[in-house]
Amino acid sequence: AELQEALGQNMLNGGQSLLLLNRLGHGDVYACLNCRAFAKCKKCGAVLGRVQDGKEEYLVCKKCGSKESLEQTCPVCKNEIFRTLGGGTQSIVSDLEKMFPSARIFRLDSQTLATKKAEGHQVAQALQEAQADIVVGTHMALNIGLNESKINLAAVLDADGELNSP
Repeated sequence: AELQEALGQNMLNGGQSLLLLNRLGHGDVYACLNCRAFAKCKKCGAVLGRVQDGKEEYLVCKKCGSKESLEQTCPVCKNEIFRTLGGGTQSIVSDLEKMFPSARIFRLDSQTLATKKAEGHQVAQALQEAQADIVVGTHMALNIGLNESKINLAAVLDADGELNSP
C-alpha cells in the first residue's frame, strides 16, 4: 500500500519510477496443484516459470532459457493441473495497469529485449523524454542508460523472496 501511494504521488508530481524484480513472466514457478512439485526443465532440470508473449503462453527455464509447453504432467503424482506461484515482471505490469489505468508503463527484461526490436532503446528514450511513468524490469533495466532519465523513485520488489526462490 505504501509503494502504491508513493507511485501515485510520484506520477502526480511528474516523476518517473523504476521497479525491479528479478523474475520475468507471470510467475516465479509453475507448480503442481495437487502436490506442489515444481515443473522442471527437460534439458537441465531447473525450475520453469510461465511467460506470455502476445497470445502465446509457455514455460521458460530460469537457467538455460529453453521453452516448454504449459501442458505438463507432474513427475511426483502424475497430476496434470498446474498453477503459477509468485509473480514476475508481466504480472506486475498487469497489476499496475489495473491500479493506474492512465499510466505509461513499460516492461524491460530479457524477453522484451529478445522479442521486440530496439525495446531497450525505446524505453530509454521514453524515460529521457518523460514519456514513461513506470518501468518494471529485471536487472537488465539497469543497463539502458538511466543517467539521462528523471527517475526519482526506485524500488526492489520481493527482495526477500529471492532468498527462498528455487
